[in-house]
Amino acid sequence: MTQVDSGRDGRRAVVTGVGVVSPYGQGYERYRQGLTQGRCVLGPLSLFPTEGFRANIAAEVCAITLQALGRSQRSRATRFLLAAAEEAVGHAGLEAADLATAAVSIGGAGGGSLEAEAWYWARYQRQPTRRLRPALRTMLPAGQTDVLAGHLQIGGPRETPILACSSSAAAIATVADLIEAGVVDMGLAGGVDTLTRLCFMGFNALKLLDTQPCRPFARDRRGMSLGEGAAVLVLEARQHAMARGAPIHAYVGGCGLSSDAFHPTAPPPAAEGAVRAMREALTRAHLGPGDIAYVNAHGTGTIQNDRAEAVALETVFGAGRVLVSA
Repeated sequence: MTQVDSGRDGRRAVVTGVGVVSPYGQGYERYRQGLTQGRCVLGPLSLFPTEGFRANIAAEVCAITLQALGRSQRSRATRFLLAAAEEAVGHAGLEAADLATAAVSIGGAGGGSLEAEAWYWARYQRQPTRRLRPALRTMLPAGQTDVLAGHLQIGGPRETPILACSSSAAAIATVADLIEAGVVDMGLAGGVDTLTRLCFMGFNALKLLDTQPCRPFARDRRGMSLGEGAAVLVLEARQHAMARGAPIHAYVGGCGLSSDAFHPTAPPPAAEGAVRAMREALTRAHLGPGDIAYVNAHGTGTIQNDRAEAVALETVFGAGRVLVSA
């Protein structure tokens, strides 16, 4: 028999399942191969017209992948999320009954806005909108979380963090905290977003999109690149995973969240909020800066954000001590 530990370490959140839908295709393995092979998936955007925009490239999930996700009546975001969640649950070796008391936290920003935009444009042009109406039920970001919970009959706590680019990280932190506190033994955590006219046009208007694939932290960086997709993790208490013999792929060591309330878009030059968040995560993980070898950064490729993030990393870890990519 497997000896199951107890105490704080037994309640530690571990990753037992992973699911992904990305511009590389459907499935975690395609995503992993695309990253390790260094393939760039940024190309001309086809979802909506981009004439007159400063930039016209994005990382778009292709039509072939979308067709394989089934049920076109659902919004693009919902189809991404359900496919990623089903893969994660299958990867973890779970049955539907195992999720009855699980938590679910899915970060997002745009929700089903792409279909809402199409509905509005069709109305404006006095065209039929009947086929678009079912997708409007998940126009708000919480709609995808609700559909996922109903689809998999998840009956535990349900949340939709909306923290822009930090939404998915906050979702993982939420479920990890619920597990460590003993509220649930497992949960689904992740995020979903799709390319939308509002987001793409907005960043173009701000002149923040690079006309070429973005190059975070490069001296000649010129902005960011947008993309879409969904990713879901199955998180479990370590003792729960061990008791059912589930493979453990990773641990959630510690999480830190902060809000500096400095400006709606610009970061504070000294990056105090980012420094607090990283130090909180290290403290909760019982680690020091010297224990960290790699950081996955925000890396927008914009002048202010990259500069502030570099300041935060040097403040916490020291100059040039950790490997960084974005």
